[in-house]
Amino acid sequence: MPLKEQNQNYVIKITSAVGSVTNEYNLVLEKKSQDTSLSYVKVDELEAFKTEEGNYTQTVQYKEKHPVVIKTVDDKAKVKISYKDVELDYVQGKITADIPLEKGEVLEVLVTVQSENGDEQTYILTITDDTQIKLKIKGKILTENVNGEHLSDITLYKITNEGTEQKLKQIKTEKDGTFELDLYEEKKEENEKYKLKVTKLGNLSYTVTEITLEKGKEIDIGEYKLIAGDIVENGAITIDDLVNLNSSFEKTGASDLNEDGKTDEADRSILKKNYGKKAKTISYNAIKSQN
Repeated sequence: MPLKEQNQNYVIKITSAVGSVTNEYNLVLEKKSQDTSLSYVKVDELEAFKTEEGNYTQTVQYKEKHPVVIKTVDDKAKVKISYKDVELDYVQGKITADIPLEKGEVLEVLVTVQSENGDEQTYILTITDDTQIKLKIKGKILTENVNGEHLSDITLYKITNEGTEQKLKQIKTEKDGTFELDLYEEKKEENEKYKLKVTKLGNLSYTVTEITLEKGKEIDIGEYKLIAGDIVENGAITIDDLVNLNSSFEKTGASDLNEDGKTDEADRSILKKNYGKKAKTISYNAIKSQN
């Protein structure tokens, strides 16, 4: 029996076989809703923009998690969301979630609405973090490690207008020595300068200066092998380092220059090869001119 309206009432009369008794019954037929539309989609308490295709989009500023609230037009409809490897169960009428977003990330959230009668419709909510990468620095740093595990620390500093250094970020290289460091902007200042310093226990530091801001630009410092032997960490390989190494035979620590688990003749040979050398500082422009 097709229903033209949401609810329809029918009166059913039943008369006995002899016709002496008639009973009346009310039959109410309810038509289940097919509505899968959304009342609103909010991200960070702001209503998302609805596209011509019927999907939703919102641009946000960076923070660890973004509250998302999605409500259906029909309170009896159910809604669920999924993103990456996360899927939340159906909730009737309205769903809320705190969704994490990385800096510069564009995340697609699938919003599925199931109507009262079981029909389903999926919308796409695109959340974009508009924090932009203004600097990407990459390179490769090699060491004396005998196992080919070239681990070292990469630290990026901003040089302020007063000439002081502000530490921005520190990462470790991959085992093969490669690294990629992304710097995200929250202020759009021109002519900013940075320096990058590579350090490792028992090695002379390597510093690249005069790295200038160019939004979206990729800086490649190339490949460099750290100079091992600065055991006492004074920026040069001197007699003090040799004395320290000689007194550390069969021990581990900064004197184990090739990281084979003990200080021995192999480490002494490395120190002698590098004796007299000092920590290196080079401008990024000089690196570019060498390539």
